[in-house]
Parts: sequence; structure tokens; C-alpha cells
Amino acid sequence: GEGGGAYKEEACLEGHEYHLASVAVSPPTPERPSGLVFSGQYDLTSHGKIESKPVIKVWEGKECVNTLEGHTATVSALAVSADGSTLFSGSWDKSVRMWDVESGECKGTLEGHEAAVWALLPLPGGKLLTGSADRTIRLWDTVDMKQMGELRGHGDCVRALAMCGSGVFCSAANDCTLKYWSLDLGGNGLDQSVGFCLQTLSGHDSFVYTLAVRDNGDVISGAEDRTVKVWREGKLVSSVRLPDSVWGVAALENG
Repeated sequence: GEGGGAYKEEACLEGHEYHLASVAVSPPTPERPSGLVFSGQYDLTSHGKIESKPVIKVWEGKECVNTLEGHTATVSALAVSADGSTLFSGSWDKSVRMWDVESGECKGTLEGHEAAVWALLPLPGGKLLTGSADRTIRLWDTVDMKQMGELRGHGDCVRALAMCGSGVFCSAANDCTLKYWSLDLGGNGLDQSVGFCLQTLSGHDSFVYTLAVRDNGDVISGAEDRTVKVWREGKLVSSVRLPDSVWGVAALENG
């Protein structure tokens, strides 16, 4: 906070019936000065019966303004389009759903992954990158509702995706690595040529769960090995060990 002080809690959002698996935020707008928060829930199944549905809740301020239902298993990833109009959700049911933020209606479902969807990265022009436990990264055209291609290279579940600059993005996976990829948004589903791996970064000792990118291009990663690492131009420049696993990192505007 200002003056070097610690951050303080402004609100506690309560209403889910079971553990949370994912969160996304839509920035404030003139129409919604407090912005929106989206939270995705684990599914609770007991003896073959669903005890608590894997819902998505939409929060404005301290109030839940909508509850979105449709996924049949844990909602493991959430992301919002750049214009704030569409919420993307990925699930252990192997699908990605697209929701109209204003109405709460599901606008469509993207299917093709063979395992849980853990990572989402909205791109310009209605494109979307998804990462999955099937070890693939897939590029989708969300307007035409079709897969444009896929990228392979990780040896385990893909857990996080982040843009690193024009035409380049980074991925993190349970194989303990990060990868830089070149991305061709003009790819098509016929030859699957939508990009290629530029570099593989090794340094973590366990699953890499989360990524963030600073304004200067530094990539920040958090992992099961209890470390947060900073990568600059493909090289490890800093590592901090924390008391427990690191499931989320964020790059703040103040650096």
C-alpha cells in the first residue's frame, strides 16, 4: 500500500458451499465502478451423488449478483475477455464454456480436450488459448466455435498460460518447466500449425502452477516446490522460498 504499508482486507465474499478452485477479476468501469469478481467451485460428489454443484458465482462489491451453472465437474480455470463482455471457464469435465457477463447466459461450449482444462488465455480477435491435463495447448476461434490447432511439448498437465509480448506466450506445467512459444494466430485446423516452442526453462523442482508477467517482460512463476522464481530473457534471475506451495502470483502496477 501507500507508504510501504501492508495491504488490508476490504471485503470477504461468502456464499459458496464448497472449496474454490479458480478466480478471475474484471476491472472497474463507469457502469461497474467496483468491477466484478468471478469464483469457480470444486464439485462435491458423495457416493455417486452430486452434493454441491460446481457453480461460478459473480460478485459486484460484496454482493453475489449471479450464479452460473452448466459445468458437470470442478471449475478449474476462469478468464475474462479484454472488453469484459465474456467470461471463459475451464473445467475438469474437459470443456470450456463462454458466458455473457451481463446476462449470465452460456454463449457456447468448446470441446476437444481429452482431460481437465486448467489454463485459459483470451487473445485479440476472438481467439483463445487453453491448457489441459492432456498435455496440449490448443488455439480456438471463439467466434466460429472451432479449434484452430494445438501445440505439444509439455510432458505433463499444462497449468498456466501468459502473454509475454507480441506473438509470444509462456506456459507452465506439472513437468516442472516453463516454455516460451511463438504463436501464429493465422493457423488453421487442417495442418495444426499455430506456433512452435522457442525455449524451455528448467529450475523448479515440482509442479509449476501459476504465471504472471511484469511490464518489463519478466516472467514470474510459482510452484509446488514452495518457490517464486523470476525469469528475464529466458534466464533465472531471482528465486524466493516461501513456507508452502505457491498456487497464485500476480504482477502489481507498482512493480
